[in-house]
Amino acid sequence: MGDRYETLWGSWVVIHPTFRFWFLGDLDFNSPDTRNIGQRMCGFDLAAIAIAYEPRWFMKDSHLNSQEALQVMQEVNARASVGIHRDL
Repeated sequence: MGDRYETLWGSWVVIHPTFRFWFLGDLDFNSPDTRNIGQRMCGFDLAAIAIAYEPRWFMKDSHLNSQEALQVMQEVNARASVGIHRDL
């Protein structure tokens, strides 16, 4: 309960000779991870990007809004993306 900001967010990549897919997972928009992934992986055919809005003061540390998701899509050089999220 007291270890907020100590959790490692997970993302993963599927690489096939003709298709590259990236699942983002939860992420703070200010994280340098997307720029690092974009440079290291040289782009994706499809990116699944988690988007959540409200309450923004609570969600902003681990979720992107739609505008941030578009910027992340550009940073990782994704040709297409789909917005996703799982609510409990």
